[in-house]
This record gives sequence, C-alpha cells and structure tokens, in this order.
Amino acid sequence: MPTAFNPDEVLALACEIERVGGRFYARAAALLTDPELRKLLEKLARWEAEHQRTFAALRARLGQEPDALLDLDDTAGQYLRALASGAVFPTEDEDGRWLGAPRSAADVLQRALRVERDSIAYYTGLRAAMPAAWGPAAVDDILREEMGHVIMLSAELHRVDG
Repeated sequence: MPTAFNPDEVLALACEIERVGGRFYARAAALLTDPELRKLLEKLARWEAEHQRTFAALRARLGQEPDALLDLDDTAGQYLRALASGAVFPTEDEDGRWLGAPRSAADVLQRALRVERDSIAYYTGLRAAMPAAWGPAAVDDILREEMGHVIMLSAELHRVDG
C-alpha cells in the first residue's frame, strides 16, 4: 500500500537532523581540548549548517508546489516513517542530554559516526523517493559529503584511539 509524504515534512526533518548535528559538533568542540579534534568538529559544525541551508532552500522551492506528495511503496514509506519517528535521531528535547558529558574524545567520535551513518540512511531513503523534477542532485551532494564525514571521523577515531 503506497504511503504519501508531504515533502515539506520530509525536508523539515532533514533540516532538523542537520541543525542537531551542527549543535552536537559545536558543543563537542567546546568540551574537548585536543586541538586537531576541535578543529575537525568545528569544521563539521559549519558543514552541517551548510547542509541545513541546502535542505531549507530545497524545502522553500518545493513549498511552491503545495499539493506535492512523495508516493512511496510500502517498504520505502515504512522505512522513512521509522526513521522520522524520532527513534533514530535525537529530538529537540533530547539533544542536550544526548551529548551529555563525553567520557573521551573517542566517545564523541563514536557518537558522531552513529549519527552520520543514520543521516546517510535517511538521506538515501529520501533520495530514492525524490522525483527527478525536484532536483535530487542536491541530496546526492549531501550524501557524498556525509560519507566524507564518516571517513574523516573514522580516521580521527583511529588517531585518538591509536
């Protein structure tokens, strides 16, 4: 049974994912003393803010199509609904507690890697559901950047865990 999603809602969640990710990276950078790690986390916070702006621009463009819906097959619809339910991503009320007091630089990096992988999963589902007319190239670019974040975070985790 097809599931209809309002693209504004789907893109609003993408904006929220990036906002929370940016706050996570900025807070983590402020808590850690390792200068290399702080620099990386500050850079990631800036990139997440840019991703948020990209999704907001796409959302604004699609907002000019008020009756637009994403019609997904049952599997894709259930997948996006599960991710959007809040079970995967921290919500507004949780994001401060979610960061908490990191036990170590490795702890921050492991949390960051989980969120990056979860956002890749969400954006992959979003990308698969987007009609070509909506310009999915922007989502493709963000997916590539998020994959790059995983590579950088993994390398940094290897460095600090040595």
